[in-house]
Amino acid sequence: MGKITNVSVCEGTPAERCKLFSNQYRATRPTAVNLAWAVERQLSAIAQVSGVSEKVARAEQVAADICDEDSDWCRRIGEH
Repeated sequence: MGKITNVSVCEGTPAERCKLFSNQYRATRPTAVNLAWAVERQLSAIAQVSGVSEKVARAEQVAADICDEDSDWCRRIGEH
């Protein structure tokens, strides 16, 4: 993990910080539509549960789902 150099990233609610980090992450690759889509999918998924451990578990599950779906799409492309 990177070193926190901006104190403002420690301010706000966990949801506000998550939104801030997700915006910064998306900004690293502004033309990567699939990145923005995946970030939004994660934010939506973790918003549906409460508690840190539940959010982490949900995020891990969604990441695994995205990985599996992407692998399936790549396999299908390779077949044609």
